Amino acid sequence: MNRRNLLALCIAAVTFTPSGSARADMTAPPAQALYQRFAVPAKTTWGTVAIDLRAQTWRVGRIDGPAATEAELRAALDGAASLEIGAHCAGWVEVSTVYPCGFAVRDFGVRAGGERFTAIATDLQPADAGAVRATSVPRPDLQAAGLIAPVPDAKRFVAVRVPQRFLQDLGAAYAGKLRFEFRAITNPLVPSEFDRSSAVVVLRDNHRHAQASVPAMLVAPGAR
Repeated sequence: MNRRNLLALCIAAVTFTPSGSARADMTAPPAQALYQRFAVPAKTTWGTVAIDLRAQTWRVGRIDGPAATEAELRAALDGAASLEIGAHCAGWVEVSTVYPCGFAVRDFGVRAGGERFTAIATDLQPADAGAVRATSVPRPDLQAAGLIAPVPDAKRFVAVRVPQRFLQDLGAAYAGKLRFEFRAITNPLVPSEFDRSSAVVVLRDNHRHAQASVPAMLVAPGAR
């Protein structure tokens, strides 16, 4: 079995839907998403994240950009088109076998008692197999079995995208907290590497949504 499928065995109950990317709308204002940072929980355990929905806690255009004003955040919350939750991680590649990294979100919901969102995102851009084959070196303890030691893939940003229908009450939540659970996903055979300080929430309104979204993203939505 291709070991890329080992991770899929753990998440086979979820139907995957590729997110795609939007084309730029030249009539819209300049795309400028809002960002807020958080920390990835330790190891692969679930951790509760509480995102502050007050203006000064969000950044405009990039994670180290200027603080958002109340007017900017209210406009983004009122017209929320998508919200992306993710961080940087790196999996491993062994010739044509991929050990991807990823993240999971569950129990996301704006309104108490409302519909909840659960999803998984995994890296879809593994390193070129030919380049990996050229740099991989067979390990003596594995060579008899014809295996090659895996090499680390590039570290990329991987995110879950929350659909618009789960964001309809964001405007009324200003100055409150947006809560969800988050965890890292790794392959048990070859553990992934995670930049746990890089986790971020990216909020786009109906104009900003035209901006090309985060690459390397696969979204598996489900409601409960």
